[in-house]
Amino acid sequence: MFEKEEELKTTDDKSGRYRRLYRKKRMEYQRNPLVIPSLEVWPQKKCNLCCQHCVRLVPYAQEKEMDVAKSIRDLERVFLCASVKHLLIGGGNPFLCEELGELIRFCAEEPKAGEICVRVNGTMFPGDDVTEELRRCGGRVRVVIDRYQATAKEADRLYAYLTEKNISCTMRDLSEPGDGEWKKTGGPFQQYLHFETARFVYADCILKGHLTLADGLLAACPRGIHAKTVFSLEENPWEYVRADSLADDARSRARLAVCMDKTLYKDYCQHCLGLSDENPYTVLPGEQYAEAFERIKEKML
Repeated sequence: MFEKEEELKTTDDKSGRYRRLYRKKRMEYQRNPLVIPSLEVWPQKKCNLCCQHCVRLVPYAQEKEMDVAKSIRDLERVFLCASVKHLLIGGGNPFLCEELGELIRFCAEEPKAGEICVRVNGTMFPGDDVTEELRRCGGRVRVVIDRYQATAKEADRLYAYLTEKNISCTMRDLSEPGDGEWKKTGGPFQQYLHFETARFVYADCILKGHLTLADGLLAACPRGIHAKTVFSLEENPWEYVRADSLADDARSRARLAVCMDKTLYKDYCQHCLGLSDENPYTVLPGEQYAEAFERIKEKML
C-alpha cells in the first residue's frame, strides 16, 4: 500500500463528521470532566541534534524558543477545562530552554497534572537552576533520557549526574533498530498520500491522541504542530485549538475532545507514514544528517 500509492490529490471533506462529533462531545461534557490521557508541551522548538527521522519534524522547522511565561499561561487555560494523566515536557531538547525551571515548577505544583516527565536526548546537562528545581521536586518530575547509539556515552554521563543529584530519572535505550517510535515517517518531501491511505496509516498509529501544545497552539499529535510550516497546510479548525480560547465550559472541553479524537484521521496524516506495525520502514534511532543537510535546510526555510 505504501509502495503503490496512486497519484491522486483528492481530499476528504470531514467537516460534517466533525460537526456531529462536536455536538455529541458537547452533550457529554456538559457535566462530565475531561481527562487528557497524554499532553506534550514544548518550551521551545530547538534541538542540538539533527535526527534524520525526527517524528516531531524539528530539523525541518524554524527554530524558536517560546516565552515560558506564555507557555505557563497556555497550560493554565488547558487545566481550566481538563486534567492531564501524563504530562510530557518535550519538543526538541528541553534542556536548551533557559527558563525551563519555571515550567517544571509550575507543572509540579499543578494538582490536575498526573505523571510528569522531561524527555531529553542525553547530550547535555541541565543548568544549575533546572538541576535544583528537578531536585526540589523529588519524584514528582522524572527525567527520561533517550540513549542513542552515537550518543550513548553522553547519555550515560547524564544519567550518572542526575542520579548523583538524587533526581528521578530513567534511561530509554534506543541504541538498536526496532523501537516502534523509530520508523521512517516522512519529512517535507514525503509523497502526498490519498486520504484512504491516510486512514489506514492513522488507524494504528501510536501517536494518535497524543495532544501537543506549542506556541499557543494545540494539535492532535506532535507532527501537527509543524504541518503549516513544513507542509504548507491550512489549519483545520477541528484539528487545532488555540489555548487562549479555552475556558471552564462544555464548549472548550468538547473542542479539546474533538481535537484529540481517535476516530478521524488528521489532514497532516496525508504527509505521514505513521508509527504502527504496518509501517515497514524501521530505522536507526537518532541517526544524524550529514553536514550537507544544513545547506539544504537553509534553502527550505
